[in-house]
Amino acid sequence: MFKKLLNLFSSRREPGESTTSSAGTGTSVMTDSARRYREIYGKEKMNQQLLYERWVVKDTWNLRDEALPLLYGIDPGTYVKGSDSCAAEEAIQGLWQHAQQCIEHDLLPVTNREHHADDWKVEPLAIYQWAVISRMQLPEPFVTLMDFIGRTVKKPSSSPVPAHGPDGGQISAAFDEDREKVLGMALAVLAKTPERCRNAEGKVAAELIIKVMKEQPRFQDHSGKLADGAIRDLLNKYL
Repeated sequence: MFKKLLNLFSSRREPGESTTSSAGTGTSVMTDSARRYREIYGKEKMNQQLLYERWVVKDTWNLRDEALPLLYGIDPGTYVKGSDSCAAEEAIQGLWQHAQQCIEHDLLPVTNREHHADDWKVEPLAIYQWAVISRMQLPEPFVTLMDFIGRTVKKPSSSPVPAHGPDGGQISAAFDEDREKVLGMALAVLAKTPERCRNAEGKVAAELIIKVMKEQPRFQDHSGKLADGAIRDLLNKYL
């Protein structure tokens, strides 16, 4: 699963695409591997992969104008609410009505329910789980990415805290939290700068991920319990 996700993230710069510009042209050089990537996965799926990798690193999405279009593979940046040019607009309108009913019955959690409905925000994993329960046909790249996050990065808030030892499970819970934070930061780094996470052989390396992570303010402010060796072992488990 994680290898599939790496393929997803690496599509920000297509495999084999060079960042070196040709003299006097400013045009990137694309190798045969990049062309094969297009041929194998298709332009539409590749564009969807790029779309979701940009959005999944956000903490919340606006429910009406971002989350619902994303469920249909539509870029919120180009989506215009109520536009007749959007083929899925009627379906989105119907889904919006359904979402409001589910929120009223506490079946879809939003982070700011006290606000106006047009301003409601939802976490990516929450809207994904709701869509699955609603039996929506979701884009494959979205399912692959959210399935990884649901299984590895995010831990359901309802999960019981292990109660081993005199600490009542506090140490274990703290370790789980650090583990999630590290995996979350690694996920963000892979999404934003996949080219910096690859070695000379083109393979994603835990050491390079850690190096980039350490440059991030979020990592520097993180006073976790995991040493570099433990972080490396954790990432290698999924590489």
